Amino acid sequence: MFKHQQQFATVLAEVLQPISSGSLKNSAGTDGNIVATHESVSSVQALIHQSDAMKERILPDLDQVIDRQVVQPTNDLMTLHKMIAKTLIKREHKMVDYDRHRDNYMKVYNKPNRSQEDDRKMIKVNSYEEYVQDFA
Repeated sequence: MFKHQQQFATVLAEVLQPISSGSLKNSAGTDGNIVATHESVSSVQALIHQSDAMKERILPDLDQVIDRQVVQPTNDLMTLHKMIAKTLIKREHKMVDYDRHRDNYMKVYNKPNRSQEDDRKMIKVNSYEEYVQDFA
């Protein structure tokens, strides 16, 4: 906004300067066109100086307010999002382990005729209950 005001005042000063170099009249020219006076040129220069002064006074405070109310909360939100994404990935990995153990358990449990080898597997797979407790 300050930059826009400065650019507007600069353009206005450039437009009025060539007009003021000629004859200076107080209000309207003979053909009805408005002619620039020293007061209008000095008013434009005062606008440029005042906008510079306001920019120097307000901009540091504005930067602090923007940092405190916009940038910092956005950074906090991004940090929170990363933690949530990490937790979801961890949960997904646990789900894969749980599914693997459940499938092994169901294979051995649903076998109609179990051999000694299957009984050993069943003892090994009994840790399935531990995974159920961990996952739940």
